Amino acid sequence: MMKMKAAASVVLAVSLTAGCGKGTSGVSTGGNESKTGVINTEAQQITVVHYALAEEDFNKTYGDPLRKKFPNVVLKYVVPAKGQKIQDLVSAGESMDIVFDSIGQVHANIYSLELQTDITPLIQSKKYDLSKLEPTAVEAMKGIAKGGMYGLPVNLSPAGLFYNKDLFDKFGVGYPKDNMSWDEVYDLAKKMTRSEGGVQYLGYTTSSGHQALTNQFGLSFIDPISEKAVMNSDGWIKVMQSIVRFYQIPGYNLTSKDLAVASMRDMYAVEKRVAMYTNFSGVTDPEGMNWDVVTIPTYPDAPGIGVQPYPTYWHVTSNSKNKELAFDMIAWLTSEEFQVPFTRKGNATILNDPAIKQQFGQDTPTLKGKNVSALFPAKRPSPSYFSPYHSLAYSKFPAAFTQIASGQKDVVTALREADEQANKAIEVEKAARSGK
Repeated sequence: MMKMKAAASVVLAVSLTAGCGKGTSGVSTGGNESKTGVINTEAQQITVVHYALAEEDFNKTYGDPLRKKFPNVVLKYVVPAKGQKIQDLVSAGESMDIVFDSIGQVHANIYSLELQTDITPLIQSKKYDLSKLEPTAVEAMKGIAKGGMYGLPVNLSPAGLFYNKDLFDKFGVGYPKDNMSWDEVYDLAKKMTRSEGGVQYLGYTTSSGHQALTNQFGLSFIDPISEKAVMNSDGWIKVMQSIVRFYQIPGYNLTSKDLAVASMRDMYAVEKRVAMYTNFSGVTDPEGMNWDVVTIPTYPDAPGIGVQPYPTYWHVTSNSKNKELAFDMIAWLTSEEFQVPFTRKGNATILNDPAIKQQFGQDTPTLKGKNVSALFPAKRPSPSYFSPYHSLAYSKFPAAFTQIASGQKDVVTALREADEQANKAIEVEKAARSGK
């Protein structure tokens, strides 16, 4: 069974020691490409620090393909442990060439350490084609880098409305369909919510935080001018109301503990008593479930608009001693040569190519015959602004959701207090940074 994929924070520290040459991706690749398609470089050692994947998983996804393409590069994987976090490496004066992380974590794990550098000159000199990438992922990075590019996106998170076909069959209700509205899914959830045989079945659950992160209106948690939280606004109130109303359907009665993301996912995937579950950051394919997936529902005032991407960006660091070669390695990870098999194994491609998207999961048995095209929206909103203080505001949204869904507070009060708490935290953080 494919494991549930979540948007993960990752860090890659690379130490390079060689020069550069020409390769196949339209960029310099540290050597010459042989007839077998490999990049021949001088002998190099690369030290990798990665916090989201086990060593076996890292090698399978990135390490082994890079070794095959760059056979003279020796990858040394450092198992995450005390004294080996990226902050420790920076404090110790260790030189790194590449770091990567999800869009929600780049400020905390990369930019706060001043490891970013604008790679626009490399993009231009190597004639790297940004237009081949998912455009909103590029736009989001340019927003963060004030028009520049600190890193290239390598992958996205697929998103869809997953459903248990057996439950729909059990209750004689028609399956969800592509291009449904949130109102239609809400009505379907009410039909599927019932108590039978001593089991309380629920129509729908989700992760409020991930839905907010990828919201279909392009709303930001932080105002880009004032750098203050703006969740107590008409747009965010609408989003929160659209989420929380499902949990106010008679029969839910969930506690704060029940409303934790892991608990709601388990109700769907393990207990199998939830009919529909939105995953905004991966694929949910529970073992033993007859499931399928449709597109994320849409809002009437944003017709046809899917969710924002949640990309992972690979960066050339500011203290790299070999920025050109580091860029070449990242560029290769966005090539069709890497992206096609990467996508076929169930990883969402960053390439804006429908033919490649259609190959998603084709080498993964649990995804064969599934409606995987639903995981890639035809149209996305403009991306949110990711402030240096993003996490201080974002973290307050799921907490507000729990307070509302458990009946402790109303929507307006919860979001107003979320803003107040976030802004206090932002002021503390600003004061700490100014005192450095």
